[in-house]
Amino acid sequence: MTVPAAPQCQAAGASARLEGRGLHTGQPCSVEFSYAEGPVCLEAGGERAPISELVPARTDRGVQVRTADGRLTVESVEHLMGALAGLGLYRDVVARIAGPEVPLLGGGALELARAAQSLGFRSSCLPWRVVRSGEIRYGEARYAFETGDELALTVVVDFRRRGLGVQQARWDGRAETFIRDIAPARTFGFLCERATLLAAGRAAGAEPGAVLVFDEDGQALPIGAPPAESELARHKLLDLLGDFFLCGGPPLGKVLAWRPGHWSNTRVLPRAVARGLVARSHADAA
Repeated sequence: MTVPAAPQCQAAGASARLEGRGLHTGQPCSVEFSYAEGPVCLEAGGERAPISELVPARTDRGVQVRTADGRLTVESVEHLMGALAGLGLYRDVVARIAGPEVPLLGGGALELARAAQSLGFRSSCLPWRVVRSGEIRYGEARYAFETGDELALTVVVDFRRRGLGVQQARWDGRAETFIRDIAPARTFGFLCERATLLAAGRAAGAEPGAVLVFDEDGQALPIGAPPAESELARHKLLDLLGDFFLCGGPPLGKVLAWRPGHWSNTRVLPRAVARGLVARSHADAA
């Protein structure tokens, strides 16, 4: 990891680069943050595209995005997008990816968020606002929207069938609480799913300590630090933030997500807009 000392303000020539391996491919990869005026952009393979031009191409155990014409494809973007959302960075950031995916790093978004913070990017206003209360369901996933003048995201996960009980996590929209509570939460999986995931080309680069692995009794395998309190729910909230960022960012107001997943996360915000539950928060939002 190479991160410069934090400047007093954003600078066009500054950058922060993180190196590691990808969760799914296991291949070396890196992400580099830099400043460029305009919308947040992702760059890979010599191609650059604003987030608004990216669509989810795969949402099983992570999110792969691509442009409609296929000129840019990047795997495992959810933690990167979660870091940007958690810091309120909706403009002037370029994230340059080398390799097939964003590196796993510590399994959450803490290193990504700290790297972006070191460049002194300025946060900006939330692009969406809840304007009418309502609920949207996708199978077992349920999302409740309520109006409000503050951002409040709550995630509830139910892993009682896995012996892990029900967990809840909440975020108040502040960067400091994101860094403290949400960004460190690690990705997780279950030992019984390993063969299926590998056969599907997933999780080949899972590293001890960066990924929580649970056995059939819900016990964490002793390959790294044990799970912290509500870490599964906090990681699901991180994923929700990243998936919402692909759709413009979380809305101002209250959102309760019960048993969310990447597939439903990447679809619910456009549906909420179509139903009139969520609208642009200011006239010049794009």
